[in-house]
Amino acid sequence: MSQAEIELALFDKLEAVKASLPTIYYPNSLNNGKPNPPTGEHIRVSILNAGTNALGIATTNQTLGLMQCSIFVKDGTGTVRAAQIADLILSAFARNTVLSNNVRIDKTGSVNTGFTQDGWYMLPVTVPYQQITR
Repeated sequence: MSQAEIELALFDKLEAVKASLPTIYYPNSLNNGKPNPPTGEHIRVSILNAGTNALGIATTNQTLGLMQCSIFVKDGTGTVRAAQIADLILSAFARNTVLSNNVRIDKTGSVNTGFTQDGWYMLPVTVPYQQITR
């Protein structure tokens, strides 16, 4: 399987719940073009591949990685809105979620420490994924 297939599985899930999320921006993806960065509240999504491991002596591979969702809300609007968005992302990618292309969420994601920069409050959410292929 390819990195593009992993991205599509993760992005399709995000797109399925986007009605409850702010604008989703994929700055590093070949699958969703190169749109201009949003000017309002948004989520920047990056896929970080952590490599592929052979499982056993068969031709089974395990590709591991992280989906990094950086939530941006205007500085001064409070941190609660960003935390609510983080909760929505984590619930969409709950542990034991199976996506298309054999992509699985087998570990619970995490919310990391937020910070303020250039007029934005940014809250990072990390979702680990794996893909098993034969």
